[in-house]
Amino acid sequence: MALVWHKVTAEAEYKVCLAGHSIRLYRNAVLHSQWNPRDPFKGQLWELFLLSSFDRHQPPKKVLLLGLGGGAVVKLLQRFFPSTEIDAIELDKHHISVAKRFFSVDKGLCNIVHAEAGEWLRQNRSGRYDLIIDDVFHEQNGEPFRAISYQQAHLRRLLGQLTKDGVLVVNFADAKEWQEARSAFRQLPMAADFNIGLAVQGQYQNRIAHISRRDLQAKQLRQQLESYGLTKFLKYWRDQTFEYRLVRRSQS
Repeated sequence: MALVWHKVTAEAEYKVCLAGHSIRLYRNAVLHSQWNPRDPFKGQLWELFLLSSFDRHQPPKKVLLLGLGGGAVVKLLQRFFPSTEIDAIELDKHHISVAKRFFSVDKGLCNIVHAEAGEWLRQNRSGRYDLIIDDVFHEQNGEPFRAISYQQAHLRRLLGQLTKDGVLVVNFADAKEWQEARSAFRQLPMAADFNIGLAVQGQYQNRIAHISRRDLQAKQLRQQLESYGLTKFLKYWRDQTFEYRLVRRSQS
């Protein structure tokens, strides 16, 4: 693995590395982004953010990404949904610089906003989104943790900014973070209208929650992947590199 950029500030140490054809961003020794322009599906965690979006009848037209990182998720979105309008909110100015310089994220195709995600949400007047991806993280002692805890107010704000058939995708660092959020979700009255699916990637402790009024059953999602011809993604599902299950069905 070759080091191509290195920066140390009072708050963090940053590294951009090249591993084969993959570019990686590390902050405080935690991997924040990885992108291979030759092969968008490498069985990585971030690919699961798009799992519920491959619907030819209603692909996402407007996407909100909380936490840009190096921009790997933006690159995935632009690869498969090139006409999608993307708002990416990122607090770390060095991440924004890396996304543009090393991950080739085109600001003209993605509206990058330098702001704290929670505060931006409270003031947002940009309308509703077909897909919201909440991937805001910090690190401590080499371990990632969510920068915004999942209290009811935060959940209500996110769900309230979805379109009717929109999907909220949330990256939780581990099972504990997910269970705490699930408890808050159960106490939220509007939650009765939403299905929840949970995806994992075997190498990581992360839990990726998909929350929507739409059908999130595994059979439905497999059919959507097949309609896009995403055989490699399906292979990762079959060999259990990825796993997915519906954990809550809407009561509406």
